Amino acid sequence: MDLVERLGPKALPSLCLLNETFVQMRIHYSLIGATALLVHHIDLPRITQDLDVVVAIRGSFTDTLDELVTRGFRRTKTAHRLVSPQDTQVDILPVSSKGAKTGVIEWPDGTTMTAVGLKEALDLAVHVLLPDCEIRVAPLPILAGLKLIASTSAQRRGKDDLNDLLECLEQYELQGERRFSVYDLTDRELTFDQAGAFLLGHELKTAAQPVTLRAVHNALSATLESPLLSRRLRTQDRVEELLLSFQVGLSPNPFREKPPI
Repeated sequence: MDLVERLGPKALPSLCLLNETFVQMRIHYSLIGATALLVHHIDLPRITQDLDVVVAIRGSFTDTLDELVTRGFRRTKTAHRLVSPQDTQVDILPVSSKGAKTGVIEWPDGTTMTAVGLKEALDLAVHVLLPDCEIRVAPLPILAGLKLIASTSAQRRGKDDLNDLLECLEQYELQGERRFSVYDLTDRELTFDQAGAFLLGHELKTAAQPVTLRAVHNALSATLESPLLSRRLRTQDRVEELLLSFQVGLSPNPFREKPPI
């Protein structure tokens, strides 16, 4: 399946219009969420065409939303959610300089949400060429960390985020030779399937800031200890095998710290 089929006919023009607007406004942005996984060629067993975008805000977030409205986006009852001219739902997460430091997004109504990991999504975004434009997308290891953190968030608790993470663990570096290079990084005896999960953890550890890594470790521990794990997800042994291999990759020294796999 090519990228156009993955994203669908509505998401592509919506992404290009977002990119055009943000580039002209000189706003740093990055695509995150499930659609970003599709852009990275991760196959998901569910259908999603919603867009999640994090933006670096120096001035007024309202000005950014107003500009998007002038370009055909429509407002919704949720302040940070718009609908594109192609009827694609777009959630825009603003990260100010304060939010980048505190790890918190503060909404006008007084509610908050975590911004942990979003600074890395912005700072480390990669350019991906689509058929009609080039967009900025968070790197896959950062997306995996965000998915894990979101899966244990009280605001988003549900199985989609964790299932998306598992797809990343199963499919990361599935093609090519990189899975065979893990023995330069650890003395663990990893299978081919476990090697992808290990690599994803290792590269997240290299890319993420300490506060993000702490959140990832806490979320991973909570997930592995959850009695709901077997009921929420697929075969439990398979799930734990991938998560524990991911945990080895995240370890400060994978030659010494060896959680049982």
